[in-house]
Amino acid sequence: MNSPAEVAATHLSIGNTAQTLSETERVRRKRESNQEKALTAYDEVIRLTSSSTLRQQAQLNQLTLLLKLQDFDRAAQLWRSLFPQMSSLTPSHTGVYQQLNFAQSLIKLMGESVGAHSSAPVLESRKSAENPQLPTFEQIEQLLIQATAQATTLGDKRAQAYALGYRGELHELAGKQNLSPAEQYTRQALSIASNFETPDISYQLFWQLGRIHRANGNIPEAIAAYTKAYDALQSLRSDLVAINPEVQFSFRESVEPVYRQLVELDLEYASSLEKTGKPKDGTKYLTQARNAIESLQLAELNNFFREACVEANPQQIDRIDPKAAVIYPIIFPDRLEVLLSLPNRDPSLHTQKIPPTQLASTIESVQRSLIEPQSVVQEFLPQYQQLYDWLIQPLETELAKSQVKTLVFVLDGDLRNIPMAILRDRRSNKYLIEKYALGLTPGLQLLDPKPIADVEPKALAAGISKIRPNFAPHQGFEPLNNVQVELAQIQKLGLAAQEFLNEQFTSNQIKQAISDFRFPIVHLATHAQFSSVADDTFILAWDNRINVKQLGNLLQDNPIGREPIELLVLSACETASGDKRATLGLAGVAVRAGARSTLATLWAVQDESTAKFMGEFYRQIEQTRKTKVGSRAEAMRQAQLSLLQDKRYSHPHFWSPFVLVGNWQ
Repeated sequence: MNSPAEVAATHLSIGNTAQTLSETERVRRKRESNQEKALTAYDEVIRLTSSSTLRQQAQLNQLTLLLKLQDFDRAAQLWRSLFPQMSSLTPSHTGVYQQLNFAQSLIKLMGESVGAHSSAPVLESRKSAENPQLPTFEQIEQLLIQATAQATTLGDKRAQAYALGYRGELHELAGKQNLSPAEQYTRQALSIASNFETPDISYQLFWQLGRIHRANGNIPEAIAAYTKAYDALQSLRSDLVAINPEVQFSFRESVEPVYRQLVELDLEYASSLEKTGKPKDGTKYLTQARNAIESLQLAELNNFFREACVEANPQQIDRIDPKAAVIYPIIFPDRLEVLLSLPNRDPSLHTQKIPPTQLASTIESVQRSLIEPQSVVQEFLPQYQQLYDWLIQPLETELAKSQVKTLVFVLDGDLRNIPMAILRDRRSNKYLIEKYALGLTPGLQLLDPKPIADVEPKALAAGISKIRPNFAPHQGFEPLNNVQVELAQIQKLGLAAQEFLNEQFTSNQIKQAISDFRFPIVHLATHAQFSSVADDTFILAWDNRINVKQLGNLLQDNPIGREPIELLVLSACETASGDKRATLGLAGVAVRAGARSTLATLWAVQDESTAKFMGEFYRQIEQTRKTKVGSRAEAMRQAQLSLLQDKRYSHPHFWSPFVLVGNWQ
């Protein structure tokens, strides 16, 4: 029988795992279940253990979680009981990191009272806390002075850097009058961190220094500090394991804001330079903003996979396609910034002031109208037109002059959940897909360009038309009756080099086929789900659900030197219900599969219309190969127009969900 100490240690591990899972879980019910499981496990540790170290670690982890849950009453009770214990710890490596963890929680609690890193001072009175839930400034500073002294005694440079950095953050939060000591402590921490390779600490300290400069109104210095934070993050390459597990970490809280705030500073400074008659000087800041937005998308993908598996390969747009424009909509709380990159032109910026809730509610309304084929299109035209007015109308003059044929979007936030094809010009009464070929990309840094006209269109075609009864992986899915029609059309055009239907479509069969022969096109006519969690992003095979990592391993099982897949087609996919960041899974599949481009759907569509779409799409691909005129994006556009012009499928539900991710040529 296990001892109480071993059982307590097991519960601590269970609690930590549940808390980690709750941070990656996007479905609210599952997230709350993991959070409750973690709190219960920590309670068990506290009940069972006689080890003060184990008990304190459980309480510290519990405090972290209570703050995330914004349960400030329980958090206040817990920090007050922990404070005497943390203040009297004897010097040890474990103890000093517990003090740092505790101090960070107290700083977060203080920050929550006005909003972290706002310009408003947290402390109206430094003598005592007016709110008994809040620790005083003096209490936290004394704890950090003690942690610094113990870290110095132990010779632990990392802990020293963290302690001084947190002291700087504490003064930053105390308001404008404390920015001078905030900068002093932050620079001391950076001085220590610079003596050894610590990009995981350095980026946080440079970020902090940037915020301090920004609060002081020193924008060029703020941008310089943020740029160093950005460079440190790039060298870190989202290696989350390198970040000290004893110090709290969250991608959404600790990494994403660095990129977004750098972009915001770059764009604001570029705008101010333009207003003072120096637009050329602003170009470098617009370019840096564009690179930072692309790097954020790449970092999101690495975080999605929980490993640094996506490498940057920067590309110049005019070297990729002189007839394509790349559009970067960037969402801020009070506005929408649209950055436009045209071939052989400096990037340009267009600002739309939008109330915080209006963009989100418009996107949500549009999404609902598209998923439901019974919705009345006329009722939603104003929203389709509004999105066009925000995203495209300000760019029209530049787009017309450049004579581009393709618009490629690097989308941000909730905009990823709707197809750009649906945007509607109120003057011409045309959808965007009627005017331009469209593509999506997580960023030009990821592109490996090669025109489809140069590709021998031989496909591995696989699909599932039947659902296995009483087979758990197939539960919740309906038969796809037109899959055979879809695959037959590929055969008829002479494109299918090999076909696997139903029982033949197993992971082993696909793996063997791909290792035996190079297929430029892989067409999978089966149910697929995209989620913001890698393990919940999968395609349905006859024998199992193949998640995104397994799919990547299958499709990239190529002999050395063999060209990657040119086009991956997923013809019956949808985004996970209730998951606002589910399209991250689509980008994840596109990148992990190693395909130059991926054609997929944002929601499940009647498979009869999908079969018609795919038939036209492949006819266009074959025509492009013969004439050497056209592209993947134009082939998709023509296939969408064939549905739009068919009365049976003219509702946007049928023709708009198809998106092309990656290489559009």
